[in-house]
Amino acid sequence: MRNIHRRQFIIMKARYNSEDFKTTDLSNGYYLSYHKQLNVQKNGSRFLFGEAFHIKHHKGIVLDENVVQDMKNWSGRWILFDESNIYMDAGGTFGVFYGYDAHGDVVCSSSLALLSEVIPNSYWCSNYEIDRGDPYFFDYYPGPYTPRNGIKALLPSQYISLSLGKIVNREDFDFSRYLGYDRNNLESMIIEQFEVLLKNIYAKFGDNIWLPLTGGVDSRTIFALLQHSEIPFSTYTIKRPDTMEYDYRIPRTICKKTGVLHYLYDIEKKRNKSEETVKRSEILEHCGGRTTGGTEIGQYISSLDIPNGTNSIVLWGTVWEFGGGYYSYLDKRKIEVTDSDRIIDCLSMLGGKSWRNSSVHVDSLNSWSSYIYENVVPGIGWTERLYWEQRIGAWLKYSYQMFDMFDSTRVSPINCQVLLEMMYALHRAWFPDGNIKRTITQQSIIDKCCPIISDIPIGLQDSNIVSKFWYHLRIRYNRNRNIINQWND
Repeated sequence: MRNIHRRQFIIMKARYNSEDFKTTDLSNGYYLSYHKQLNVQKNGSRFLFGEAFHIKHHKGIVLDENVVQDMKNWSGRWILFDESNIYMDAGGTFGVFYGYDAHGDVVCSSSLALLSEVIPNSYWCSNYEIDRGDPYFFDYYPGPYTPRNGIKALLPSQYISLSLGKIVNREDFDFSRYLGYDRNNLESMIIEQFEVLLKNIYAKFGDNIWLPLTGGVDSRTIFALLQHSEIPFSTYTIKRPDTMEYDYRIPRTICKKTGVLHYLYDIEKKRNKSEETVKRSEILEHCGGRTTGGTEIGQYISSLDIPNGTNSIVLWGTVWEFGGGYYSYLDKRKIEVTDSDRIIDCLSMLGGKSWRNSSVHVDSLNSWSSYIYENVVPGIGWTERLYWEQRIGAWLKYSYQMFDMFDSTRVSPINCQVLLEMMYALHRAWFPDGNIKRTITQQSIIDKCCPIISDIPIGLQDSNIVSKFWYHLRIRYNRNRNIINQWND
Protein backbone atom coordinates (compact mmCIF):
# COMPACT_ATOMS: atom_id res chain seq x y z
CA MET A 1 0.00 0.00 0.00
CA ARG A 2 1.36 3.44 -0.94
CA ASN A 3 1.67 5.82 2.01
CA ILE A 4 1.87 9.13 0.13
CA HIS A 5 0.55 12.08 2.22
CA ARG A 6 -0.11 9.76 5.15
CA ARG A 7 -0.90 11.65 8.39
CA GLN A 8 -0.63 15.06 6.68
CA PHE A 9 -3.02 18.03 6.53
CA ILE A 10 -3.62 21.09 4.39
CA ILE A 11 -5.55 24.31 5.09
CA MET A 12 -6.72 26.45 2.17
CA LYS A 13 -9.76 28.16 0.67
CA ALA A 14 -10.77 25.05 -1.26
CA ARG A 15 -11.41 21.41 -0.49
CA TYR A 16 -8.57 18.97 -1.04
CA ASN A 17 -10.15 16.13 -3.00
CA SER A 18 -8.82 12.74 -1.99
CA GLU A 19 -10.58 9.62 -0.76
CA ASP A 20 -7.91 9.33 1.95
CA PHE A 21 -8.70 12.78 3.41
CA LYS A 22 -11.49 14.20 5.54
CA THR A 23 -12.52 17.85 5.17
CA THR A 24 -14.15 20.27 7.58
CA ASP A 25 -15.13 23.94 7.28
CA LEU A 26 -13.14 26.54 9.20
CA SER A 27 -13.69 30.26 9.63
CA ASN A 28 -13.09 32.93 6.96
CA GLY A 29 -13.84 30.55 4.10
CA TYR A 30 -10.98 28.15 4.87
CA TYR A 31 -11.18 24.37 4.75
CA LEU A 32 -9.13 21.90 6.77
CA SER A 33 -8.39 18.62 4.97
CA TYR A 34 -6.49 15.90 6.80
CA HIS A 35 -5.48 12.30 6.20
CA LYS A 36 -7.74 9.74 7.86
CA GLN A 37 -4.84 8.27 9.83
CA LEU A 38 -3.73 11.60 11.29
CA ASN A 39 -4.54 11.73 14.99
CA VAL A 40 -6.93 14.68 15.50
CA GLN A 41 -8.48 16.05 18.69
CA LYS A 42 -11.22 18.66 18.30
CA ASN A 43 -13.14 21.06 20.52
CA GLY A 44 -15.25 23.61 18.67
CA SER A 45 -12.96 25.68 16.45
CA ARG A 46 -9.79 24.24 18.00
CA PHE A 47 -7.90 21.28 16.57
CA LEU A 48 -4.85 19.40 17.80
CA PHE A 49 -2.98 17.31 15.21
CA GLY A 50 -0.45 14.64 16.15
CA GLU A 51 0.49 13.56 19.66
CA ALA A 52 0.84 15.89 22.66
CA PHE A 53 1.46 14.87 26.27
CA HIS A 54 1.23 17.10 29.31
CA ILE A 55 4.22 17.34 31.66
CA LYS A 56 2.44 18.73 34.73
CA HIS A 57 -0.80 16.78 35.20
CA HIS A 58 -2.54 13.57 34.16
CA LYS A 59 -5.73 15.14 32.78
CA GLY A 60 -4.62 15.03 29.17
CA ILE A 61 -4.69 17.94 26.73
CA VAL A 62 -7.68 20.27 27.19
CA LEU A 63 -8.58 22.43 24.19
CA ASP A 64 -10.19 25.36 26.02
CA GLU A 65 -9.73 29.13 26.05
CA ASN A 66 -6.42 28.76 27.91
CA VAL A 67 -4.90 26.39 25.36
CA VAL A 68 -2.30 28.82 23.97
CA GLN A 69 -0.99 29.57 27.47
CA ASP A 70 -0.92 25.86 28.32
CA MET A 71 0.87 24.54 25.22
CA LYS A 72 4.29 25.37 26.70
CA ASN A 73 3.69 22.32 28.93
CA TRP A 74 3.13 19.91 26.02
CA SER A 75 5.72 17.40 24.90
CA GLY A 76 5.49 15.46 21.65
CA ARG A 77 5.02 16.24 17.99
CA TRP A 78 1.94 18.30 17.32
CA ILE A 79 0.22 21.23 15.59
CA LEU A 80 -2.37 23.39 17.35
CA PHE A 81 -5.04 25.18 15.33
CA ASP A 82 -6.62 27.72 17.68
CA GLU A 83 -9.49 29.44 15.89
CA SER A 84 -7.44 31.15 13.14
CA ASN A 85 -3.87 30.70 14.44
CA ILE A 86 -1.52 27.78 13.74
CA TYR A 87 1.23 26.86 16.23
CA MET A 88 3.93 24.18 16.01
CA ASP A 89 5.47 22.12 18.81
CA ALA A 90 8.52 23.59 20.56
CA GLY A 91 11.08 22.35 18.04
CA GLY A 92 8.87 22.45 14.96
CA THR A 93 9.22 18.68 14.48
CA PHE A 94 5.69 18.58 13.06
CA GLY A 95 6.66 21.03 10.35
CA VAL A 96 4.40 23.58 8.70
CA PHE A 97 4.99 24.93 5.18
CA TYR A 98 3.12 27.85 3.68
CA GLY A 99 2.62 29.88 0.55
CA TYR A 100 -0.09 31.87 -1.23
CA ASP A 101 -2.68 30.76 -3.75
CA ALA A 102 -3.57 32.52 -6.99
CA HIS A 103 -5.83 34.94 -5.05
CA GLY A 104 -3.15 35.86 -2.50
CA ASP A 105 -4.67 33.84 0.35
CA VAL A 106 -2.46 31.85 2.72
CA VAL A 107 -2.22 28.11 2.13
CA CYS A 108 -0.43 25.96 4.70
CA SER A 109 0.31 22.27 5.18
CA SER A 110 2.48 19.82 7.06
CA SER A 111 3.60 18.55 3.66
CA LEU A 112 5.82 20.27 1.11
CA ALA A 113 4.48 17.78 -1.43
CA LEU A 114 0.84 18.69 -0.78
CA LEU A 115 1.54 22.41 -1.09
CA SER A 116 3.42 21.94 -4.35
CA GLU A 117 0.17 20.57 -5.81
CA VAL A 118 -1.78 23.78 -5.11
CA ILE A 119 0.73 26.67 -5.01
CA PRO A 120 1.22 28.27 -8.46
CA ASN A 121 4.75 28.05 -9.91
CA SER A 122 6.09 25.99 -7.00
CA TYR A 123 8.81 24.54 -9.19
CA TRP A 124 11.90 22.84 -7.84
CA CYS A 125 14.70 25.37 -7.19
CA SER A 126 17.96 24.58 -8.92
CA ASN A 127 21.43 24.38 -7.28
CA TYR A 128 20.03 23.51 -3.86
CA GLU A 129 21.70 20.18 -3.13
CA ILE A 130 24.55 20.26 -0.60
CA ASP A 131 27.73 18.22 -0.50
CA ARG A 132 27.82 15.64 2.30
CA GLY A 133 30.60 14.12 4.36
CA ASP A 134 31.31 16.00 7.57
CA PRO A 135 28.77 15.15 10.33
CA TYR A 136 28.41 18.89 11.06
CA PHE A 137 27.33 19.67 7.49
CA PHE A 138 24.19 21.59 6.74
CA ASP A 139 23.16 18.62 4.61
CA TYR A 140 19.63 19.99 4.35
CA TYR A 141 17.81 23.10 3.24
CA PRO A 142 18.02 25.99 5.75
CA GLY A 143 14.79 27.80 6.65
CA PRO A 144 12.73 29.77 6.06
CA TYR A 145 13.12 28.95 2.35
CA THR A 146 12.48 25.48 0.94
CA PRO A 147 13.51 23.67 -2.26
CA ARG A 148 10.20 24.77 -3.80
CA ASN A 149 9.75 28.23 -5.28
CA GLY A 150 7.04 30.21 -3.48
CA ILE A 151 6.88 27.87 -0.47
CA LYS A 152 8.47 28.67 2.89
CA ALA A 153 8.86 26.78 6.16
CA LEU A 154 7.46 28.13 9.40
CA LEU A 155 10.15 28.62 12.06
CA PRO A 156 9.62 27.38 15.65
CA SER A 157 9.55 31.01 16.86
CA GLN A 158 6.66 31.88 14.51
CA TYR A 159 2.98 31.13 14.06
CA ILE A 160 0.55 31.62 11.19
CA SER A 161 -2.44 33.94 11.54
CA LEU A 162 -5.05 33.10 8.90
CA SER A 163 -7.20 36.08 9.92
CA LEU A 164 -4.29 38.47 9.34
CA GLY A 165 -3.00 36.49 6.38
CA LYS A 166 0.61 36.60 7.58
CA ILE A 167 3.37 35.08 9.72
CA VAL A 168 3.65 36.39 13.28
CA ASN A 169 6.54 36.23 15.74
CA ARG A 170 5.79 34.19 18.89
CA GLU A 171 6.53 35.95 22.16
CA ASP A 172 6.07 33.05 24.57
CA PHE A 173 9.60 31.56 24.39
CA ASP A 174 11.96 32.77 27.13
CA PHE A 175 15.21 30.86 27.64
CA SER A 176 16.20 33.12 30.52
CA ARG A 177 13.22 31.93 32.59
CA TYR A 178 15.16 29.32 34.60
CA LEU A 179 18.64 30.83 34.45
CA GLY A 180 20.01 31.24 37.97
CA TYR A 181 18.23 28.17 39.35
CA ASP A 182 20.36 25.73 41.33
CA ARG A 183 21.35 22.73 39.20
CA ASN A 184 20.05 20.17 41.73
CA ASN A 185 16.71 21.96 41.77
CA LEU A 186 16.60 22.01 37.96
CA GLU A 187 17.44 18.31 37.72
CA SER A 188 14.72 17.46 40.24
CA MET A 189 12.14 19.49 38.30
CA ILE A 190 13.12 17.89 34.99
CA ILE A 191 12.96 14.36 36.43
CA GLU A 192 9.63 15.05 38.14
CA GLN A 193 8.01 16.45 35.00
CA PHE A 194 9.41 13.64 32.88
CA GLU A 195 7.75 11.16 35.21
CA VAL A 196 4.37 12.82 34.62
CA LEU A 197 5.04 12.95 30.88
CA LEU A 198 6.06 9.29 30.59
CA LYS A 199 3.08 8.13 32.64
CA ASN A 200 0.80 10.09 30.29
CA ILE A 201 2.44 8.34 27.33
CA TYR A 202 1.96 4.98 29.08
CA ALA A 203 -1.72 5.82 29.72
CA LYS A 204 -2.28 5.94 25.95
CA PHE A 205 0.15 3.35 24.58
CA GLY A 206 0.55 0.92 27.47
CA ASP A 207 3.71 -1.18 27.30
CA ASN A 208 3.97 -0.69 23.50
CA ILE A 209 6.65 1.96 24.10
CA TRP A 210 9.92 1.65 22.18
CA LEU A 211 13.29 3.30 22.55
CA PRO A 212 15.89 3.25 19.74
CA LEU A 213 18.97 2.72 21.91
CA THR A 214 22.51 3.52 20.80
CA GLY A 215 25.85 3.93 22.54
CA GLY A 216 25.28 7.67 22.93
CA VAL A 217 24.03 9.75 25.85
CA ASP A 218 20.64 10.96 24.53
CA SER A 219 18.86 7.62 24.23
CA ARG A 220 20.50 6.51 27.49
CA THR A 221 19.05 9.54 29.29
CA ILE A 222 15.56 8.59 28.11
CA PHE A 223 16.28 4.98 29.16
CA ALA A 224 17.17 6.14 32.68
CA LEU A 225 14.07 8.35 32.94
CA LEU A 226 11.85 5.45 31.83
CA GLN A 227 13.44 3.19 34.44
CA HIS A 228 13.00 5.82 37.13
CA SER A 229 9.33 6.26 36.21
CA GLU A 230 8.83 2.46 36.30
CA ILE A 231 7.39 2.50 32.79
CA PRO A 232 7.54 -0.81 30.86
CA PHE A 233 9.24 -0.44 27.49
CA SER A 234 11.39 -2.24 24.92
CA THR A 235 14.49 -1.15 23.03
CA TYR A 236 16.02 -1.75 19.62
CA THR A 237 19.13 -0.78 17.68
CA ILE A 238 19.39 -0.25 13.92
CA LYS A 239 22.65 -1.54 12.44
CA ARG A 240 23.91 0.07 9.25
CA PRO A 241 27.13 -0.77 7.37
CA ASP A 242 28.77 2.33 8.90
CA THR A 243 27.46 1.83 12.45
CA MET A 244 30.21 2.00 15.05
CA GLU A 245 30.58 -1.21 17.02
CA TYR A 246 29.88 0.51 20.34
CA ASP A 247 26.46 1.61 19.04
CA TYR A 248 25.18 -1.95 19.09
CA ARG A 249 27.42 -3.43 21.81
CA ILE A 250 26.63 -0.88 24.53
CA PRO A 251 22.81 -1.20 24.19
CA ARG A 252 23.11 -4.97 24.74
CA THR A 253 25.15 -4.34 27.88
CA ILE A 254 22.64 -1.81 29.24
CA CYS A 255 19.64 -4.04 28.59
CA LYS A 256 21.31 -7.16 29.96
CA LYS A 257 22.14 -5.31 33.16
CA THR A 258 18.59 -3.97 33.59
CA GLY A 259 16.54 -6.83 32.16
CA VAL A 260 14.95 -4.70 29.42
CA LEU A 261 14.01 -6.38 26.13
CA HIS A 262 16.36 -5.47 23.26
CA TYR A 263 16.28 -6.14 19.49
CA LEU A 264 19.07 -5.66 16.95
CA TYR A 265 17.95 -4.99 13.37
CA ASP A 266 20.44 -5.21 10.50
CA ILE A 267 19.26 -2.98 7.65
CA GLU A 268 21.33 -4.78 5.02
CA LYS A 269 19.91 -8.19 5.94
CA LYS A 270 16.34 -6.89 5.80
CA ARG A 271 16.69 -4.86 2.61
CA ASN A 272 14.58 -6.02 -0.33
CA LYS A 273 16.51 -4.73 -3.33
CA SER A 274 13.69 -5.52 -5.73
CA GLU A 275 11.49 -2.94 -3.97
CA GLU A 276 14.20 -0.35 -3.30
CA THR A 277 13.57 1.88 -6.30
CA VAL A 278 9.83 2.00 -5.67
CA LYS A 279 10.25 2.74 -1.98
CA ARG A 280 12.80 5.49 -2.58
CA SER A 281 10.36 7.06 -5.01
CA GLU A 282 7.59 6.88 -2.39
CA ILE A 283 9.78 8.61 0.20
CA LEU A 284 10.66 11.47 -2.12
CA GLU A 285 7.07 11.87 -3.28
CA HIS A 286 5.77 11.87 0.30
CA CYS A 287 8.38 14.39 1.52
CA GLY A 288 8.21 16.67 -1.51
CA GLY A 289 11.56 15.58 -2.83
CA ARG A 290 13.36 16.21 0.44
CA THR A 291 14.24 13.91 3.31
CA THR A 292 17.23 13.34 5.56
CA GLY A 293 19.03 10.57 7.36
CA GLY A 294 20.38 7.34 5.93
CA THR A 295 19.03 5.29 8.85
CA GLU A 296 15.48 6.56 8.35
CA ILE A 297 15.52 5.93 4.60
CA GLY A 298 17.09 2.51 5.12
CA GLN A 299 14.39 1.59 7.64
CA TYR A 300 11.60 2.35 5.18
CA ILE A 301 13.30 0.60 2.27
CA SER A 302 13.84 -2.44 4.52
CA SER A 303 10.27 -2.25 5.96
CA LEU A 304 11.82 -2.03 9.41
CA ASP A 305 9.09 -0.75 11.68
CA ILE A 306 9.01 -2.00 15.26
CA PRO A 307 7.12 -5.19 16.18
CA ASN A 308 3.41 -4.46 16.54
CA GLY A 309 3.79 -0.97 15.07
CA THR A 310 0.07 -0.19 15.34
CA ASN A 311 -0.78 1.74 18.52
CA SER A 312 2.89 1.98 19.44
CA ILE A 313 5.16 4.93 20.13
CA VAL A 314 8.90 5.41 19.56
CA LEU A 315 10.72 7.82 21.89
CA TRP A 316 13.42 9.32 19.70
CA GLY A 317 16.57 10.78 21.27
CA THR A 318 16.62 13.82 18.97
CA VAL A 319 16.41 17.46 20.17
CA TRP A 320 18.46 16.72 23.32
CA GLU A 321 21.50 18.50 21.87
CA PHE A 322 19.69 21.84 22.04
CA GLY A 323 21.29 24.18 24.56
CA GLY A 324 24.41 22.04 24.75
CA GLY A 325 26.74 24.21 22.69
CA TYR A 326 26.51 22.20 19.45
CA TYR A 327 27.81 25.17 17.43
CA SER A 328 29.86 26.72 20.25
CA TYR A 329 32.97 26.90 18.09
CA LEU A 330 31.16 29.55 16.05
CA ASP A 331 30.82 31.67 19.21
CA LYS A 332 34.60 31.72 19.51
CA ARG A 333 34.76 33.66 16.26
CA LYS A 334 32.88 36.49 18.01
CA ILE A 335 30.43 36.98 15.17
CA GLU A 336 27.42 39.25 15.71
CA VAL A 337 24.04 38.26 14.33
CA THR A 338 24.03 41.50 12.31
CA ASP A 339 27.08 40.33 10.39
CA SER A 340 25.19 38.02 8.04
CA ASP A 341 28.10 37.77 5.60
CA ARG A 342 30.40 36.30 8.26
CA ILE A 343 27.65 33.98 9.49
CA ILE A 344 27.20 32.65 5.97
CA ASP A 345 30.97 32.33 5.58
CA CYS A 346 31.11 30.16 8.70
CA LEU A 347 28.15 28.09 7.61
CA SER A 348 29.65 27.74 4.15
CA MET A 349 32.58 25.97 5.79
CA LEU A 350 30.04 23.47 7.14
CA GLY A 351 28.31 23.08 3.79
CA GLY A 352 31.31 22.50 1.57
CA LYS A 353 31.98 23.65 -1.95
CA SER A 354 28.37 23.65 -3.13
CA TRP A 355 27.39 26.40 -0.70
CA ARG A 356 29.20 28.89 -2.90
CA ASN A 357 27.13 27.73 -5.86
CA SER A 358 23.77 28.03 -4.10
CA SER A 359 22.28 31.52 -4.01
CA VAL A 360 19.07 30.06 -2.58
CA HIS A 361 20.87 28.88 0.57
CA VAL A 362 22.51 32.26 1.01
CA ASP A 363 19.20 34.09 0.51
CA SER A 364 17.48 31.83 3.03
CA LEU A 365 20.10 32.36 5.73
CA ASN A 366 20.21 36.10 5.02
CA SER A 367 16.47 36.14 5.58
CA TRP A 368 16.82 34.11 8.79
CA SER A 369 19.64 36.23 10.25
CA SER A 370 17.66 39.44 9.57
CA TYR A 371 14.59 37.90 11.17
CA ILE A 372 16.33 36.81 14.39
CA TYR A 373 18.03 40.21 14.71
CA GLU A 374 14.65 41.92 14.61
CA ASN A 375 12.87 39.30 16.74
CA VAL A 376 15.01 38.48 19.77
CA VAL A 377 14.14 35.49 21.98
CA PRO A 378 15.19 36.24 25.59
CA GLY A 379 18.18 34.34 26.95
CA ILE A 380 19.38 32.64 23.78
CA GLY A 381 22.30 33.51 21.53
CA TRP A 382 22.36 33.16 17.77
CA THR A 383 24.34 29.91 17.66
CA GLU A 384 21.90 28.11 19.97
CA ARG A 385 19.07 29.57 17.95
CA LEU A 386 20.83 28.22 14.87
CA TYR A 387 20.55 24.74 16.35
CA TRP A 388 16.94 25.25 17.45
CA GLU A 389 15.51 26.75 14.27
CA GLN A 390 17.77 25.22 11.64
CA ARG A 391 19.14 21.90 12.92
CA ILE A 392 15.82 20.94 14.55
CA GLY A 393 13.22 23.10 12.82
CA ALA A 394 14.62 22.95 9.28
CA TRP A 395 16.16 19.47 9.31
CA LEU A 396 14.42 17.08 11.67
CA LYS A 397 10.91 17.81 10.43
CA TYR A 398 11.70 16.05 7.16
CA SER A 399 12.86 12.90 8.98
CA TYR A 400 9.80 12.93 11.22
CA GLN A 401 7.53 13.34 8.21
CA MET A 402 9.14 10.33 6.56
CA PHE A 403 8.31 8.26 9.64
CA ASP A 404 4.63 9.16 9.14
CA MET A 405 4.75 6.45 6.48
CA PHE A 406 5.17 3.87 9.26
CA ASP A 407 2.44 2.50 11.54
CA SER A 408 4.24 3.56 14.72
CA THR A 409 4.17 7.08 16.17
CA ARG A 410 7.47 8.87 16.81
CA VAL A 411 8.17 11.77 19.19
CA SER A 412 11.07 13.29 21.08
CA PRO A 413 10.01 13.49 24.75
CA ILE A 414 12.33 16.44 25.50
CA ASN A 415 10.55 18.42 22.75
CA CYS A 416 8.57 20.63 25.12
CA GLN A 417 9.01 24.37 25.64
CA VAL A 418 9.32 24.18 29.44
CA LEU A 419 11.68 21.17 29.34
CA LEU A 420 13.89 22.82 26.71
CA GLU A 421 14.04 26.02 28.76
CA MET A 422 14.98 24.00 31.85
CA MET A 423 17.65 21.94 30.05
CA TYR A 424 19.07 25.15 28.57
CA ALA A 425 19.40 26.56 32.10
CA LEU A 426 20.77 23.28 33.49
CA HIS A 427 23.68 23.25 31.03
CA ARG A 428 24.58 26.77 32.14
CA ALA A 429 24.19 25.95 35.82
CA TRP A 430 26.72 23.16 35.37
CA PHE A 431 29.08 25.22 33.20
CA PRO A 432 28.70 28.94 33.96
CA ASP A 433 31.87 29.69 31.96
CA GLY A 434 30.04 28.62 28.79
CA ASN A 435 32.32 25.66 28.00
CA ILE A 436 29.42 23.21 28.10
CA LYS A 437 30.01 19.47 28.26
CA ARG A 438 26.55 18.15 27.52
CA THR A 439 27.42 14.53 28.28
CA ILE A 440 28.28 15.44 31.88
CA THR A 441 25.00 17.31 32.35
CA GLN A 442 22.94 14.37 31.13
CA GLN A 443 25.11 11.84 32.95
CA SER A 444 24.06 13.50 36.20
CA ILE A 445 20.40 12.80 35.36
CA ILE A 446 21.30 9.20 34.49
CA ASP A 447 23.13 8.80 37.81
CA LYS A 448 20.06 9.96 39.74
CA CYS A 449 17.50 7.97 37.75
CA CYS A 450 19.28 4.70 36.96
CA PRO A 451 22.61 4.41 38.82
CA ILE A 452 22.96 0.74 37.84
CA ILE A 453 24.06 1.82 34.33
CA SER A 454 26.23 4.76 35.43
CA ASP A 455 29.46 2.80 35.07
CA ILE A 456 28.79 1.75 31.45
CA PRO A 457 30.92 3.89 29.08
CA ILE A 458 29.25 6.29 26.66
CA GLY A 459 30.03 6.19 22.95
CA LEU A 460 33.67 6.39 22.00
CA GLN A 461 34.67 5.96 25.66
CA ASP A 462 33.94 2.28 25.05
CA SER A 463 36.00 2.01 21.86
CA ASN A 464 39.55 0.83 21.55
CA ILE A 465 42.26 3.29 20.58
CA VAL A 466 42.36 2.17 16.94
CA SER A 467 38.60 2.77 16.46
CA LYS A 468 38.88 6.20 18.05
CA PHE A 469 41.83 7.12 15.84
CA TRP A 470 40.07 6.23 12.58
CA TYR A 471 36.81 7.89 13.68
CA HIS A 472 38.47 11.22 14.44
CA LEU A 473 40.70 11.00 11.37
CA ARG A 474 37.65 10.55 9.15
CA ILE A 475 35.91 13.59 10.68
CA ARG A 476 39.03 15.76 10.39
CA TYR A 477 39.61 14.69 6.79
CA ASN A 478 36.05 15.52 5.74
CA ARG A 479 36.08 18.87 7.51
CA ASN A 480 39.44 19.93 6.04
CA ARG A 481 38.41 18.74 2.60
CA ASN A 482 35.43 21.09 2.59
CA ILE A 483 37.36 24.06 3.95
CA ILE A 484 39.90 23.53 1.15
CA ASN A 485 37.07 23.30 -1.40
CA GLN A 486 35.76 26.63 -0.13
CA TRP A 487 39.20 28.27 -0.48
CA ASN A 488 39.63 26.87 -3.98
CA ASP A 489 36.43 28.56 -5.05
